[in-house]
Amino acid sequence: MAKKLTPADEPGVFVYVGPNVHGLLQTGTIFTGTRTDVMSRFDAAAEKYPEIRTLIVRDKDLSEARRKIKAGGNLLANAYAAMLNKKEE
Repeated sequence: MAKKLTPADEPGVFVYVGPNVHGLLQTGTIFTGTRTDVMSRFDAAAEKYPEIRTLIVRDKDLSEARRKIKAGGNLLANAYAAMLNKKEE
């Protein structure tokens, strides 16, 4: 019997939808692997930019994530705005 994978263990394609962060991430950067593996790449950066974890979305959720960022007033839009504010500091 095959073990049922949790969403964090299912391999997939992920995309960063946040603003560019010089030397760290660019908007639209694509990652493959499990969500756990992708997020572990940013453990050090997440200390300064915890919003990174919110702004990395599954490829199938990309268009919805972009729509939410533009609409404002939700978790993704707030994370995007927080990243912009930190870049300006």
